Amino acid sequence: QPREDAFIIDEPKIDSEQSEIIISVKLTAPAVMIDATIEHINQQAQDKLPVINIYPSESYGYGNGAIAHPLEGEKLANELKKIFTDLKEVHCIEKVHLLVCASNAACVYIGQAVDRSQPEFIVYDYGNKMMEPKLRIYNDGNTTVIASNQNS
Repeated sequence: QPREDAFIIDEPKIDSEQSEIIISVKLTAPAVMIDATIEHINQQAQDKLPVINIYPSESYGYGNGAIAHPLEGEKLANELKKIFTDLKEVHCIEKVHLLVCASNAACVYIGQAVDRSQPEFIVYDYGNKMMEPKLRIYNDGNTTVIASNQNS
């Protein structure tokens, strides 16, 4: 059976001056490397960017089963799609730094939430000391482009 409270999404207050935001998805582990990467992104931005945190409820805990039922995954995708769209349309966010520690299945649901009417995404993956930007997803005016992002 799907669980109503499989995951929690904490959304911060977003200042109208902000153009970038960080989304931290920690479903399989607490992922201290994500925290180090958030600090690094803030240092580069010379700002403290708002962070949307997504994590499992305490009653279920971290692990590959954090999204244990297809309906939980669909709920995650639907909620993220609304958040991603609102970031651009309501808050005028231009860039999202997406940091994920989740199962492959959860990553597929997160990817399903990405749409062309949303901000640019910089998707990070694990590196040696912190997460590194690997993909850039953006709309070039005609189509959604997915590009390797080696130097962002």
